[in-house]
Amino acid sequence: MRLLALTFEALAAQFAERYGKGAFLAGALYREFYRNLNPRAWEAPAIDLSPGLKTRLADDLAHAPGRVVEAV
Repeated sequence: MRLLALTFEALAAQFAERYGKGAFLAGALYREFYRNLNPRAWEAPAIDLSPGLKTRLADDLAHAPGRVVEAV
């Protein structure tokens, strides 16, 4: 899963589909990554409330740098 390529709505849909989790945990991950600028967003305190999710997210998340498609 490429976090940089997902909107919040797409991330919430992935959480529901892949992990059976709701928007609360998707929001915690999203905030940790974008607001707190934490590249290890799966370490957000709210993620710890869901056993096993932290490990699965650490394995599933990719946050490789984006690719420049047009230079001005």
